[in-house]
Amino acid sequence: MMSFSQSMSSAAQRGAVLPIALVLLTVMTLSGVTAIAVNQKNTRIASHQSQYLDAFLAAEAGLQQAADALVAAVTGGLAPPADGVVWSGSVITDLIPSITWTSANSAMPYGTDLLSSYFVEDIAAVNGLVRLRVVGLTEGIGPREGRTLVMMFEASRPGPALFEDVLTACRNVTVSGSGSIRSHDSLAPGLGELYRANISNRLAGGRIDLNGNAAIYGSARSTAGGNIGGTLMGEFIAGGNVTTNSNTRVCGRISTTGDLSTFGSFALGPSSHNDCMHVPLTLPAGIQGRHVSLTSSADVDGTVDVQGNLTAVGSAKVRQDANVAGNYSLSGSGTVKGTLTYGGSGTQTGGSSIGTLVHHPGLVVPSASGVPTRSCEPAGVSIRELMTAKRPRTDAILDGKLPELKWNSSDQLIPYLVPERKP
Repeated sequence: MMSFSQSMSSAAQRGAVLPIALVLLTVMTLSGVTAIAVNQKNTRIASHQSQYLDAFLAAEAGLQQAADALVAAVTGGLAPPADGVVWSGSVITDLIPSITWTSANSAMPYGTDLLSSYFVEDIAAVNGLVRLRVVGLTEGIGPREGRTLVMMFEASRPGPALFEDVLTACRNVTVSGSGSIRSHDSLAPGLGELYRANISNRLAGGRIDLNGNAAIYGSARSTAGGNIGGTLMGEFIAGGNVTTNSNTRVCGRISTTGDLSTFGSFALGPSSHNDCMHVPLTLPAGIQGRHVSLTSSADVDGTVDVQGNLTAVGSAKVRQDANVAGNYSLSGSGTVKGTLTYGGSGTQTGGSSIGTLVHHPGLVVPSASGVPTRSCEPAGVSIRELMTAKRPRTDAILDGKLPELKWNSSDQLIPYLVPERKP
């Protein structure tokens, strides 16, 4: 009996080996197939990423070369396209002979292996800006899947001007303290002063506030208003109301579309600072504004042009002529040493004086031009990578018709993954 039982147990054990082996073989097979599939997928992803990177680098190289050619052509006298006009194909080559790569068929080879290439898709004017669009291609990626880069130029300036201003901001600029902002010519003997330490902002509504006693060896341009303190060795051009601190010196012109109000000891013109005689000015020193109020000991060594009313109180004086379309009011010892021409009415009280008074009803005084708003991209240029995979029409992206796409930062250049829309 014992022998029979042992024999049955051994037989049962031998019968279980086959199913276990089959299960293990199946698991191993599935694991192998999965590993192969994952490896193939990773290989395809890496290959696609490499292809898109090659296409991007090609587009970047083409964009720089095309931008240089466009800037040279415009600098040489070529008029940029009018708003809404698009240059493409042979039109670009006819206008800019150095750009012969204007389609996928004529793309310029790029890279050590020459497997990548680029071409200019078009040059157009969009909302007052000149748009240059370049497509980068590589082996296995056609024009519809290549990388597109766009550079936007301000039409008034045919290209980037990295060192136009030493301090610029998108919207607001505030300078305080008692230091100085200067610009020098490193090649001139003794580091010759250039007086080009300019300050600016670019977007609408931005202010420039020069506070403290800082000396600015240049000019300031504000899209809105601002405040002037310390010493400004140039001009202050603004698109809004402007005020001044006490002990403010301005060598050049204050021109604003808004009102100007001075406080305390304020001096403007060549006699306001010893260095003013060395400052090259675009326009003669003076004031141009909507309404102008000169208080306390304001001293203006220049012409004052006012579209509205002029007020001079205390010991404020204008050393040259004043043209006032509206009314004038002089009190205390306020003085206009030159000719004051006005279109409305006027009052004089106290010891105020006027050199020559001329009433000119209906007098029109030109208004200031203000400061145009500009792109807030670095150097006035915006570079956008618009697509990967099958792209929608680029114009639709630029026109904002695809709200689900957000612009990536121009200094990041992170590619978009545009999902393919299913019907």
